[in-house]
Amino acid sequence: MLILMYDFDFVVARTKRGTFELDLYLCKKHNEVLANTLEPGSYRKTCSLAIVDGFGVEITKDQVIYIILFFVSYYSYMFCGIIICS
Repeated sequence: MLILMYDFDFVVARTKRGTFELDLYLCKKHNEVLANTLEPGSYRKTCSLAIVDGFGVEITKDQVIYIILFFVSYYSYMFCGIIICS
């Protein structure tokens, strides 16, 4: 599953920060979103994507439904979409 986000701070920082600092910011943000959404050890983050502010994660089918509802409810201001791959 690939989750795409929109973060205004990211858009501003993209022009003001270096690549390494920006990558760290996004990786930390993606880790926090997952930690606040899913049970520890129940998922595996596969990547953070700086170009589109998104991340890949391996989760169960039940977690897909939960995370969609969670993102729509709590992260709607920065949530852009989900791409489900099997």
